[in-house]
Amino acid sequence: MKLVSRFVTAVSLGLVLFAALATPAAAVEYTVGTNPYIVTHTLLSTEIWNAYELIAEPGGQVSYTMAVTSAGDCAMLLMVRGHNPTGNSEYDTRYSMDTCGPSYANAYPVPSNMGNQWSIVIATDRLNDVDYSLTITVSPPAPLNWLVIGGVLIVVIVVIVAIAAAVMMRRKKAAAMPPPAMPPYMGPTQPGYPAPPPTYPQPPQQPPQYPPPPQGP
Repeated sequence: MKLVSRFVTAVSLGLVLFAALATPAAAVEYTVGTNPYIVTHTLLSTEIWNAYELIAEPGGQVSYTMAVTSAGDCAMLLMVRGHNPTGNSEYDTRYSMDTCGPSYANAYPVPSNMGNQWSIVIATDRLNDVDYSLTITVSPPAPLNWLVIGGVLIVVIVVIVAIAAAVMMRRKKAAAMPPPAMPPYMGPTQPGYPAPPPTYPQPPQQPPQYPPPPQGP
């Protein structure tokens, strides 16, 4: 059987072929109902794989550890998208071990655009039964720290109010300032001072006119 690898663009797309498995009778599916989920199972030679279906919300994390307990055996662990995995299911090669090995552990950050249904698939290329232990821990998304967000908002509001108050104070001061006074006239010899206002000659004043004294007879 095969599982299609399509998650990672950095790794070439390809097929994981379990060549040692001819046509096994069935696959066994388990539901991850506790957190953490700890089991010791056997992958029978008559089974294609054991699948562990779980719910993990976007932004959360799935941590898993697999260890083969039967001497001389090995197993694979695949982080598969969705439930009810088939030969066309997708798995993430960065968080999977698609070569047979004695143990494997990793932590998968759940992306935001792929839903919340996931499966961990245990398979092997051996023809005999393989015993193994598996631990799965699902961590929810980190909650928003409302105290930090509230503190940031308060700081922003205080800064805005302070800037507005400073602008208003400057405008009030500018409106209350009297116009600049003209400097006193210091004479024509002082450079930099304005010239005195022009003067015009005044007409001479005439003495007052009185009537002539009366003449005698």
